[in-house]
Amino acid sequence: IHTTSNCQHFVSQVDTQVPTDSRLQIQPGDEVVQINEQVVVGWPRKNMVRELLQEPAGLSLVLKKIPIPETPPQGPI
Repeated sequence: IHTTSNCQHFVSQVDTQVPTDSRLQIQPGDEVVQINEQVVVGWPRKNMVRELLQEPAGLSLVLKKIPIPETPPQGPI
């Protein structure tokens, strides 16, 4: 997870050990908005990581999906 200077948290990569179904839903660039029903936008990175590690087996995430175009943008016609 990458944290910006204004405390927004973004998925930077998805581990290959994560089950395939979850990897298809979590994509690099997605913003982490909530962890276990706690809004983490604006939280310092250390607090966000602490929340991630509290209940790793029962983790609940709310992500803001970043749209990824299915085809590369075309140049001007």
